[in-house]
Amino acid sequence: MLKITTVFLDLLSPRCPEYEECPRDDKKILGLDNIDITETFQFPSTRRELLDKLQVRVVVFPGRIEVNAVFPIDPIVCQKYTFTWQGDKGDRVTKLRVRSGEIDKQSQRGGKEISMKITFIGGGNMGEAMLTAILTKGLSSKGAITVSDISESRREYLEQKYGVSVTSDNHEAIGGVDVVILAIKPQQLAEVMAGLNEEFRSPQLVLSIIAGARIGTLCRGLGYRQIVRVMPNAPAQIGEGMSVWAATAEVTREQRKWAGSILGAMGKEIYVDDEKYIDMATAVSGSGPAYVFLFAEALVEAAVHIGLAYDVAQELVQQTILGSAHFMQRSDKLPAELRRMVTSPGGTTAEALAELEKGQFAELIKQAVTAAYNRAKELDS
Repeated sequence: MLKITTVFLDLLSPRCPEYEECPRDDKKILGLDNIDITETFQFPSTRRELLDKLQVRVVVFPGRIEVNAVFPIDPIVCQKYTFTWQGDKGDRVTKLRVRSGEIDKQSQRGGKEISMKITFIGGGNMGEAMLTAILTKGLSSKGAITVSDISESRREYLEQKYGVSVTSDNHEAIGGVDVVILAIKPQQLAEVMAGLNEEFRSPQLVLSIIAGARIGTLCRGLGYRQIVRVMPNAPAQIGEGMSVWAATAEVTREQRKWAGSILGAMGKEIYVDDEKYIDMATAVSGSGPAYVFLFAEALVEAAVHIGLAYDVAQELVQQTILGSAHFMQRSDKLPAELRRMVTSPGGTTAEALAELEKGQFAELIKQAVTAAYNRAKELDS
């Protein structure tokens, strides 16, 4: 058992009445740039050697924050801290204090171990990315995860690399688990649903990342209604994803927490109360990485055209896009304001933007996103 004496969070949010400064020397940054949070932990001196092995998961809900502290050496060792805050819209907190708590092998759910039993139907690239994130964040253990896949070579690979159970029998795989993640290709869906129709039992949660598979289709095909539909994107494979999800009315509060935790392990997640927004998100965050890659490709080609070596151009473009994204994420300014801020009248940037405006760059982006949105609706129907 390890006692946490203090946890501080740097967070942009409504004002918290509990404010406390923390000396800079006590700060420990734990690599959560994607949600702009800084954690500070103070341990008894005898346990400081464990500090670098600690991982932290922070989930922000309307009106509350949940903090999960996890030691990767034992994914079961986990404890939640939950607190609420109040404040005026637009206010910021510099420090948010979580009261003392303990990490042990008991959760707040009646003393049961915190380890969701999870089955993957499909063990492809995105399924593997989710599996990696779940294990890394300590949401489950390898002994509590099963992957069902039709490919023998894929099953052998996942079993050897992650130590999870594997099978080719979907019916066997879903028995007694908390969450079933559908990570198959769209063309396999009809066959899978036929084999699992009316086989699920509450409170099992079905979480689908299948492109174009509407909640209604899943409910009818599976004969079950506790279903979450997710639109992830490619960066989820490295823990930097953006997942948008919707749920049926039958999905419980506890199951929504499961879904949010799983998706949050792969990056950021947004819950929407109407499935129509998933089609919109598909056109923006789902297809968005391809837009960014195309822009990067064109910028590299332009850099080579004016005389830069390809490897130099590649590094310049990658870091410029990465740095600009972080800059935008951490700024309180809108993208248009940031663009004006870095554009000097009569300068090189102004000249380049004028050329983009001549080509109706903004209008082309609007047309591209609209086309993707319309196609998403067609596929869903």
